[in-house]
Amino acid sequence: MRYQSSGQLCVLVVDDHDELVILAATVLRLMGYVVRGTGCVAQARAALQDGCVDLVLTDWDLPDGTGADVCRIAREVRSDTKIVVLSGLHETRHDEMARCKPDAFFAKPMDMTEFRASIRQLLEPNLGLEPNLGLEPNLGLEPNLGLEPNLGLETNLGLETNLGLETNLGLEPNLGEAFA
Repeated sequence: MRYQSSGQLCVLVVDDHDELVILAATVLRLMGYVVRGTGCVAQARAALQDGCVDLVLTDWDLPDGTGADVCRIAREVRSDTKIVVLSGLHETRHDEMARCKPDAFFAKPMDMTEFRASIRQLLEPNLGLEPNLGLEPNLGLEPNLGLEPNLGLETNLGLETNLGLETNLGLEPNLGEAFA
């Protein structure tokens, strides 16, 4: 992976719905990533050509093209760019998606625990594979490095943490999930 000058990995979020860009950007920033947001293929092309992007999170249907266009551009600019496709259409054109070969696909609305785990695994595949549960010495890996303190243990023993994200973006409140 190529890092920003700050040492953080960079994610480009491409979606024509501002509230989804804000939600994804908030979650990704809390995970320790640098995030850029765009709303169409043309803006995504400019962002990809301007800087180093480690992962592209793109909606499938965009005002000026599709997620396939974003995938193609991202891989032309940098062949090892990770691609995650989001779609509210459950009948997304599978043949077209197969040609763009995304690293992951999520149907909207997405499960946030699964989403975070997938992003973490794509960007930092060596983190979270052998978590230190306090049973062995951590060999100096404990200083947080700007990442979430649990290094991939997203559910904290089955208790989902809501972080209040779902209620602050004008989306329907999800009040019971934190205690489910």
